[in-house]
Amino acid sequence: MDDLKQTLSDEGDEFASDIIADATETDAEPSSNRPATKPLLRPVKDEHFFAWSVFNRDLNHLEFFNRVLEEAGDESVPLLERLKFLAIFTSNLDEFFMVRVSGLKEMLDIDDFQIMPGELPPAEQLKMIRKRLLPMVAEQVRCLHESVLPELTKQGVEIVGYESLSDREKKVLNNYFMKNIFRILTPLAVDPAHPFPHIANLSLNIGLTVEVDSDTNEPRHDGESAAICTYQGAPGCAAFASSG
Repeated sequence: MDDLKQTLSDEGDEFASDIIADATETDAEPSSNRPATKPLLRPVKDEHFFAWSVFNRDLNHLEFFNRVLEEAGDESVPLLERLKFLAIFTSNLDEFFMVRVSGLKEMLDIDDFQIMPGELPPAEQLKMIRKRLLPMVAEQVRCLHESVLPELTKQGVEIVGYESLSDREKKVLNNYFMKNIFRILTPLAVDPAHPFPHIANLSLNIGLTVEVDSDTNEPRHDGESAAICTYQGAPGCAAFASSG
């Protein structure tokens, strides 16, 4: 074994010496004797390079969102996974509007705006986002209501309204509401005497129009608005076992 290692080492040293010798001889040749080499690519100006080599960031994000939506529409994907992909699509859009779309709207007020390579002016960018996004949202709604939810119903998972519940189910739901939802509700008035309230991102909010009972002596202020707010992360659905 030691003899074999010594032989491989000697052969490796000899091979390395040949490479160094060839490189030395090549460097020693005058540059006039070397064959001229053609560049692999033609030189391009920096401005032209950036113009065709940089993707539009926002539209590229939307194409990724569309790929997630395609997974939700793939009937070979397990049903609950399809529902999860629809939820991921919505979560991605929430962040996209909070960060990118809000930033573009702020840029509309900037007069001397320098456009980055691959980008569009803010107004045109917003139009392109809307044009690309509306069909995607329509497809998400169609996929949910015409494909995913009907299949979930066949599996015993159904989204139902309060009116369709039994008396026992309504009682359970009322108890759940009083213990978990009612205590986190925050009523807010919206009228000329009150500034518009701050609405937290990703919070569940309900808008109402207030009307005074005509049988009372209170002054009428029909048409006044109010909002009921919950904290961020409040559940939009509650799951219960069927009593039937």
